[in-house]
Amino acid sequence: MRTPAQGILWALRTAVLAVGCTGLAWGGHIAAGGDPGGAASGPALAAATLLTALPLARFTSEQRGFGEIFAVLAAAQVVLHLLFQAAAPATADHLAAMTGGPGSAQHGHALFGYSAGMLVAHLWAALLAAALLSRGEHALWTLLGLIDRAVPALLRAPGTVLTLGTAPRTPGPPAALPRTAAAGRPRTRAPPVRAAA
Repeated sequence: MRTPAQGILWALRTAVLAVGCTGLAWGGHIAAGGDPGGAASGPALAAATLLTALPLARFTSEQRGFGEIFAVLAAAQVVLHLLFQAAAPATADHLAAMTGGPGSAQHGHALFGYSAGMLVAHLWAALLAAALLSRGEHALWTLLGLIDRAVPALLRAPGTVLTLGTAPRTPGPPAALPRTAAAGRPRTRAPPVRAAA
């Protein structure tokens, strides 16, 4: 069976998950007042996506569910947000959003650079993205499984011939004709019939 864990589908699944991870972290960084330049610029974002895709390639080598996808997205949010925060100069709005200080609706202590409100926002975004990605993952694997069961001969045998109204067959030698008894009549397996006296 051709699966989404091989070839182009595997690469696309890995790319979509990497873009989701970096996109959520970048979006959260910008929404919290982070500088869109520097670490969150286009080239830096592309590099972060590529570096995120490398470890995700192993993760996408099999079908994943909601919990696994959410765990990866949440972990990526923490790591990438900290990288964006460390590499970019923080604006006053970003510092206030991170610590829950003045000008921010959130109050509380910062954990790894996250205020309680920012942490909830990142996790909420990761939950929504994980729900969408896991549904897409399930749909892709289901679709390919249905195709594999519906047309097994076409996917597995390269020399298969399919004609309408018949089962798929592989070209081969012609079938042998039945042996005949006398005068060209086909031989039957029934006992001989006795003539009436």
